[in-house]
Amino acid sequence: MDYLKISVILFLILFNPLFSQECDDGFLWIDDVPSCCGAPAQHCFYESDLNILQEMINNSSETINMLLDDNEDGVMAPIELGFTEWVDGRLVALDCHLSNIMNCNLSGPLPENFGDLDHLEALWLNGNQFTGEIPESIGNLSNLQLLYLSDNQFIGEIPGSICDLDIDFGGVNNWGVEHFNIFGNKLCPPYPECLSIEMVGAQFSTECVSYGDVNGDADLNILDIVIIANIIIEAGDATFESDLNQDGFVNILDIIILANFIIEYNGQ
Repeated sequence: MDYLKISVILFLILFNPLFSQECDDGFLWIDDVPSCCGAPAQHCFYESDLNILQEMINNSSETINMLLDDNEDGVMAPIELGFTEWVDGRLVALDCHLSNIMNCNLSGPLPENFGDLDHLEALWLNGNQFTGEIPESIGNLSNLQLLYLSDNQFIGEIPGSICDLDIDFGGVNNWGVEHFNIFGNKLCPPYPECLSIEMVGAQFSTECVSYGDVNGDADLNILDIVIIANIIIEAGDATFESDLNQDGFVNILDIIILANFIIEYNGQ
């Protein structure tokens, strides 16, 4: 009898690690987990979240900061990317700016299904090298409270789905830190109705030249501002080129946007 008990105990000791590596459907077991991934220690991670992070890593193969390779095996794993926090195996925070001390140096486009990271509450992607358009799926991040996208190279228009986010776009926290920023990209108007010009901040892309090029000379300069000013004074009809924020009116807001475009254009 004692021999049987001893055999059972030995069996449990030897095979318990195998049993402990079972995860719910849709989750993967990871042995080597960095300490940054949230407490208490966890080993089961949602496969879809990992796949999205892996795509970001793949898109950044030429630029990614390998100093973030926690186990120094020469391979950047999704759970090593930046500073992450996971709760019950779902990604709730991703910091790839790291206070500009150890930036992730991410590049390329964001995955089209980026919005599937629907447990995210905080996202710092500012100060990287992202290109391409912001995916429409970003509006699916229903739990997001903080979004930093500034100082990248995003192009095109800001998707209207961004207004579906539960973010106080113009607000700040108790320390005066903003909840949202997107300045310093190459984004064109019209901007979503939930974002003011001040919230969007300075943007410029050569693709935006058609906005504001009132005299059709393929350049943005003081002449375009003068023409728009005359349209305002004379209460003329808004045209595509003069209505920079595409709100159906030509007013001082359009001149402000154009002035920012010209400043950024001359600074390139």
